Amino acid sequence: MPRSTLFGLVLLVSFSAGDVARGQQCAGVSRSLFNGKDLDGWQVSNCQAEVEDGLIVLKSGEGLVRTNDEFADFVLELEWRARKAADWDSGVFFRAAPPAPGRPWPAKYQVNLHQGKEGNVGGLPGAESKGLVRDGQWNRFRLAVFGDQAALEINGKPAWRAGGITPESGFIGLQAEVTQGGQFEFRGIRIQTFASSPKHAKPDLLRQLQAQALLKGHAEWGHWGIDPKRYLGWMRHSNRLIPVYTFGISLEGVAGEASAYRDPQRLRRLYGRLPERTLNPHAEYFDQTDVYALQKQAVAAGKKRIILMVFDGTDWQTTQAAAIYQSGKVYDSGRGSGLAFQDYRGVETDFGFFVTNPHNGGTKADVDAQTIILSGSAVAGGYDSSRGGETPWASPTDPAYLLGQSLENKQAVTDSAASATSLTAGIKTYNDAINVDADGKQVLPLARELQEAGWAVGVVTSVPISHATPAAAYANNVWRDDYQDLSRDLLGLPSVAHRRALPGVDVLLGAGWGQQAQQDRGQGQNFVPGNKYLAADDLAKIDVKHGGEYVVAQRTPDVDGATLIAEVAERAARERKRLFGFFGVCNGHLPFRTADGGYNPTSGASIIPEIYSAADRLENPTLADLTRAALKVLGERDAPFWLMVEAGDVDWANHDDNLDNSIGAVLSGDEAFRAITEWIEAHDGWQDTAVIVTADHGHFLVLEDPRALAQRP
Repeated sequence: MPRSTLFGLVLLVSFSAGDVARGQQCAGVSRSLFNGKDLDGWQVSNCQAEVEDGLIVLKSGEGLVRTNDEFADFVLELEWRARKAADWDSGVFFRAAPPAPGRPWPAKYQVNLHQGKEGNVGGLPGAESKGLVRDGQWNRFRLAVFGDQAALEINGKPAWRAGGITPESGFIGLQAEVTQGGQFEFRGIRIQTFASSPKHAKPDLLRQLQAQALLKGHAEWGHWGIDPKRYLGWMRHSNRLIPVYTFGISLEGVAGEASAYRDPQRLRRLYGRLPERTLNPHAEYFDQTDVYALQKQAVAAGKKRIILMVFDGTDWQTTQAAAIYQSGKVYDSGRGSGLAFQDYRGVETDFGFFVTNPHNGGTKADVDAQTIILSGSAVAGGYDSSRGGETPWASPTDPAYLLGQSLENKQAVTDSAASATSLTAGIKTYNDAINVDADGKQVLPLARELQEAGWAVGVVTSVPISHATPAAAYANNVWRDDYQDLSRDLLGLPSVAHRRALPGVDVLLGAGWGQQAQQDRGQGQNFVPGNKYLAADDLAKIDVKHGGEYVVAQRTPDVDGATLIAEVAERAARERKRLFGFFGVCNGHLPFRTADGGYNPTSGASIIPEIYSAADRLENPTLADLTRAALKVLGERDAPFWLMVEAGDVDWANHDDNLDNSIGAVLSGDEAFRAITEWIEAHDGWQDTAVIVTADHGHFLVLEDPRALAQRP
């Protein structure tokens, strides 16, 4: 899912692409540390400090202005300005202890405000930056501290990230060094505090590996991005080839000699031109649009159940990491083993891989007019296997190419909207498009085509209900961020793209519950303040309680989410009603499972990890629970059905360079796959069913030593 590079300090980025939330900002408690009137809540020692015009002013002396309270895990925001024209000096202490007797300042940690060293922390390796401060102006610091990690942002730009913070808590302090550095002014001092993650009673391999990598800044066993010296790296999508696993159908009609990448005419039809260095007469890989073709072939062959399972953001390397961790067995090529969708042999199965590039990246859209604007900076798609590799496990000759950064052949990297449109509608389009072509013309996704022929349709996701992948199962829109309108399409309500409402899906289950916004420019003029994914009036309209077509299950205080969705699904099936389920934690998704099966994420690129309450866990179902509920309702219909199941949280984890969360999310999706195969086996087997398991795009995890993930504590 998103289009922005994340820095470890950023807590929650509302990506216009909507692919990920980063960190648990909404789990914190925010308050002001300075009321703008007096120094209530602060202690002043060995210096003169006053409040002038809503500012804390350090007037004279060598001393300290510090908080009464101590803080453990937090995000501190403040603005500062030196009154002196040059050679200024001060500092901001964090997790500090009181000064030793006879000393004016604590021993550590001080974020320096000495001219030329602003933002640096002495004694903390890696905590250095340069060139981000504006001389003579107000400057904004944002400091995040969690566990033994800290990161600083200066004027909205990343400054540093460092590990090895030893005190678990301490006060915040402003250093007065007026004798040498002149007077200083501070304002806008706010802090957001967080509960620490639960301590682990047993060894946790992934948590330990990740914590060590974050502390050192690198790891011998692997890294994210193309720099092996940095553990944290690329936090966006890549052009890696993506694996696909089929059950009940084969890849014979699309792979190898049937590959579109061996045929210049088919490539021209796909991309609207023949992309540079994309024709490959030896290609074994095929195209993402062929997943759509496979579904069409399954329907033509008489299949009555089509299930498309999308592990969003899960490339071959992510799958490899999860499988090795799960099984303890190492492999370095091919289908692999260790996960249910790799090992299942209850029916004919096949394995292959495809290209994910979009038509282009850079097209802009007018969401209100539902028209597009072709940007002059648009980058065309294509796949150069000489740079990216002939297989997903091949070492690329030009790693930067896979990130869209090649100096010799730059080709667009897909987002989830364009790639999902390829999976569901069989076309190449621009990034951010939901079932519209490169010219902005609406196309018909397979689910709606089948619905017109009498099929039932279901959509299940672990992330918000109208994020790119679930939206592309059914809706149309020129812009993927128009969440409320995409939900309206999914639920059979009039939208900006369909003034005359679509029929709507029969089952829609996912997250986004509790997500509030008063404004959202990406959603156009008809955005309704409130839940950013589903307007309150729209929810009321669809509910059977108000004459609508859907039996509704929402996250409910003190009610077990798994039990709730199962009971409501039973009712919907019994009464032949549609089913809508709305769940999630404060960032809009279901709780992240970690690799060890717990729900206690640690830091990744985001300093502040996801933190869940007991209610978060109790009141939310798992993806497998939602999948079983969808199959219950769809399976009771006297009609064939098409179902999409998205493990969307893999993408969110990979955007955070968070391997613990990533593996946990894959395993959560694997449980949903098991639920699918168990249901099929309990309902007349595989004769009428085709299942496709795949992803929409990749990221850039590199395992230098996969054996490290096979260790057992």
